[in-house]
Amino acid sequence: MVIDHLGFLVFPDVIALRIIGRLAWPLFAWALVIGALHTRALSRYIVRVSLWGAVLAGFYAAFMQAFYLNILLALALSLTLMALWQRLRKTYNLRNVLMFGGAVILTSVLCRYVETDYGFWGIMTPVMAYMVCLEKDLTYPLDRHPAFWMFALGLCVTAFVKGWVQPFSLLALVFIAMTDGSKGDKVPSLFFYIFYPAQFVLVYAAGLLLGRL
Repeated sequence: MVIDHLGFLVFPDVIALRIIGRLAWPLFAWALVIGALHTRALSRYIVRVSLWGAVLAGFYAAFMQAFYLNILLALALSLTLMALWQRLRKTYNLRNVLMFGGAVILTSVLCRYVETDYGFWGIMTPVMAYMVCLEKDLTYPLDRHPAFWMFALGLCVTAFVKGWVQPFSLLALVFIAMTDGSKGDKVPSLFFYIFYPAQFVLVYAAGLLLGRL
């Protein structure tokens, strides 16, 4: 993540940094799937991710004089779609079908007119994996589970749509396949929520000091 931002803001001519940085989003997205499966309150999870995404959007608007749907806000949309699917799966009726379908359409329209990290398929990739996980519990080794391959399919579509160095994001599947699906409480989640906007500010400051911005 930090390497990707260094390549984007400070050293745009160093392609290797962007290639390495392509690993960040798939790891974030898969961690979101695992978090959604383990959380006791999906609604609170959505609020947490949305609030920190709004903080990051504020930093970006202040420093870059622009707004875009950053990765945390994109993941918050993924979580919202997961919650709507969970509701539809629990109570199948026309209202819930329309809510989920309408939310997917609105997300597609939003991504068309607002700059978004990884676009519509980037948002849908963890949602599709989560939908499969609800139907079939995760079993290991992970590379034999349909959710893993659904996630891989989403990465492939995103890579095709986004082009350029995005295909290198598929390398993250190697690391994802090594995971065991545990919640991962060794590092407090608050650390990651704070670290993401903090590292953006630090990278931006480094760009200013080096005269790159």
